[in-house]
Amino acid sequence: MTVQQMLAEILASEPLLAEARADPEAFARAHDVDADTVRRLVASPGLYTSASIVRAARAGRILAAYPGTFAVVGSAAGRAALMSAAITAGCVSTLSGLGEVGERLAHSVSADAPRQVPVADLGLLREMIRYETACHRLRLSARSTADVPEMPALAPGVLLTSFDRPIAAIRRHVLEGDQGSEGAGPVGPSHYLLRSVGDPVRVLAHRLAPLLAALLSACDGRREAGLVAAEAGVPAETGFRSLCRLEEQGVITWPGAAHQTVKPASALTRDPGDRKGA
Repeated sequence: MTVQQMLAEILASEPLLAEARADPEAFARAHDVDADTVRRLVASPGLYTSASIVRAARAGRILAAYPGTFAVVGSAAGRAALMSAAITAGCVSTLSGLGEVGERLAHSVSADAPRQVPVADLGLLREMIRYETACHRLRLSARSTADVPEMPALAPGVLLTSFDRPIAAIRRHVLEGDQGSEGAGPVGPSHYLLRSVGDPVRVLAHRLAPLLAALLSACDGRREAGLVAAEAGVPAETGFRSLCRLEEQGVITWPGAAHQTVKPASALTRDPGDRKGA
């Protein structure tokens, strides 16, 4: 650990600061840093005030980035446990840093976590973390400049994913203060297409019918349209027309797509459970 890394982690983590202050020599040995540097650091005037300011700023960014996650925890003890796990993540003002926050939050509620976060519905909390993390990862991937394959493939800034409940609708209701909308538990697969749009980038959630989700899942950039339709279990002509509409809507890329002269009804409608996006 470099001196800069040590300072950043001490400022972000109250337990680390307490550890360094209690026994600078032991802290130096445990973290492979110079003991004299640690002693000078913990003796610095204003260190504790600076640490409090840094932690408050980082906590504010994390809460703003994962509002649904912290809302469904409910208890102050649960929110504190989550924040403790996430606050020492990387730069929380960047999308990659917010992705790391999501990884730490997910680990804190995993079966391997050393302590369980006190929460009424652990399954809901895990799904909410996964949803909000996916949104941040998607914002980052929207900047990708990868080559476009010739065969049908999901467009940059588009993610197909599934949850065990209608998570986008639940998130909206929870953030609006409707605590009774969380449901009694999993209700079966809820398929979503997440799309990054606008500048600044926000994410919109489209809840999909199973057949459309199957069609999009088969768009891996390696199958031609007929094989995509066969994999999804739909007639070739139906699959072809649906893929043309999806390409027109910017959901998939398909350089060889043939556009319809008369466009049928939209193949994709947005889930009313997430009108405001994420």
